[in-house]
Amino acid sequence: MASLRDTKERYGWISIALHWAGAASIIALYLLGDAIHDAQGREARIAAIWLLCPVTLSS
Repeated sequence: MASLRDTKERYGWISIALHWAGAASIIALYLLGDAIHDAQGREARIAAIWLLCPVTLSS
């Protein structure tokens, strides 16, 4: 069973969780950026940008 901390043989749960959180935020940034690109009209783009801001700041 893996421990919380890294060892010489294996990454710990903290490192694994941070890795997947970073991967999930990259995917979310891509999808939100694509939504901004596909948004029709100024109001829709502004709404999509407001969705992107908290994800960008938390990454």
